Amino acid sequence: MTAPVCLSESLTAKVWPHAVIPNPDLVFVGDGVVIDDFVLIVARKPIILADGVHIGCGSSILGGEAVRIGEGTSLSAGVRIFTATEDLDGLFGPSAPDSCRIALRAPVEIGAHVLIGANSVVLPGARIGRGAVVGALSMVPTWAKLDEWTVYGGVPVRELRPRNRQPVGLAMHIMQEEGLLWEYQR
Repeated sequence: MTAPVCLSESLTAKVWPHAVIPNPDLVFVGDGVVIDDFVLIVARKPIILADGVHIGCGSSILGGEAVRIGEGTSLSAGVRIFTATEDLDGLFGPSAPDSCRIALRAPVEIGAHVLIGANSVVLPGARIGRGAVVGALSMVPTWAKLDEWTVYGGVPVRELRPRNRQPVGLAMHIMQEEGLLWEYQR
């Protein structure tokens, strides 16, 4: 695994032309990261994308807190990661005075070899363990801690079954033996 470098300095990341990343100097990427068109990443604290991370078309990372996404993880199209939300007991929205808003802010951590299905939502403070799968159209609630190598789905997510880790382990072993690196595949 390589040490992540600033997105604006990466030689191996593929960022499609219609991705919007207003603060690329706060986004750090490993080798072979792919950020598809129509992705929005708003970084106010560091966002770290390890080797081989893929962020699918129309996905977003918002809220201003830190995000860490592990090696080989894929966010399918339309995934939303929020590191901030508002308590429904206060006033909310950008037109409400800050003194009347009750914001919840927390970093999000997503382990290596995770798959998050299309149009799923991950809320502040969530931790998704290595090798976990979140099915399409699911919601990972605030402060949820999802176990490693487990398949989840639903709103809110619930455990569905264990995930077989052997195919991922075999693929990683082959990559290491053959000296393959994460790289963008056309």
